[in-house]
Amino acid sequence: LNRLKKAWSRPETIIVNDPFWTATARHADIVFPATTSLERNDVGFNTFDPYITPMPQAVEAYAQSKNDYDIFRGLAERLGVEKAFSEGKNESDWLKYIFAESKTAAQASNVTIPDYEQFWQSDHISVADQIEDVELILEAFRRDPHANPLGTPSGKIEIYSETIASFNYGDCPGHPVWLDKQEWLGGPLAKRFPLHLISGQPAARLHSQYDHSVISRATKINGREPMTMHPKDAEERGI
Repeated sequence: LNRLKKAWSRPETIIVNDPFWTATARHADIVFPATTSLERNDVGFNTFDPYITPMPQAVEAYAQSKNDYDIFRGLAERLGVEKAFSEGKNESDWLKYIFAESKTAAQASNVTIPDYEQFWQSDHISVADQIEDVELILEAFRRDPHANPLGTPSGKIEIYSETIASFNYGDCPGHPVWLDKQEWLGGPLAKRFPLHLISGQPAARLHSQYDHSVISRATKINGREPMTMHPKDAEERGI
C-alpha cells in the first residue's frame, strides 16, 4: 500500500470515475461522480450465460452524478471532438445500435433474438435452446490432448515452468514451493512487531462495496472499522 501511495504521487493529475467515495476516489485529484447501474439504462449479459437482460433506469441519478458515457462526451465537447466521439448518438441511441449489431451477429450464428423494442419491454430473453453447450478448454484437452493442446510451451498442464525459472526470481521459482512470508509471527520481524493482523470478511458489506451504507456504518466506531484483540495483548499495551 505504501508503494502504491508513492506511485500515485508521481502523475501530475489523477482522475477517477466512481459512484462511491472509495479510497481510490479519496486519493484522486479530480473525481467524476458516476451513476450506479440503477441510475442508467443498460443491457446485462454474461459470456457463459444464455440470458440477455434489459436494465432500464430505476431511479433518478443522484445529485451531480452522470453516466460514464455522458462524462466522456462532456470531456470530448470541451476538447472540440464531441461529434467524433458521440457520432450524434445519446445513451438510448447507442444501446439500440449495439443491440442491432448483436442481433446481426446472432443471426450469423443461427441464433434469433427479438427486436430492441420487444426486448426492452421484457424481463429477459434466453437463447439457451438455440445454442450448443460450450466445451471448455480443459474439457477439450482431456478429451483429446493432441488435438486440443493448452497454451503452454509443451501444450500440457505444466507444474514446472522453464520460462518462469529462467527469470531467477528469489520469490518465484519455476515450480510450486513453500516460501516463508515476509511478515508473520514466525518471522524475524516479529521480535520488533509482535502483533499479527488478520483481516476477515466483514459481516456488514462485500469488501468495500457500499461501505457508505447505513448497514456498513452501523458496525463502525467513530467511522472506523473495529478490530478484536486478545485481552492479554490489550492489557500489556494499556488498552
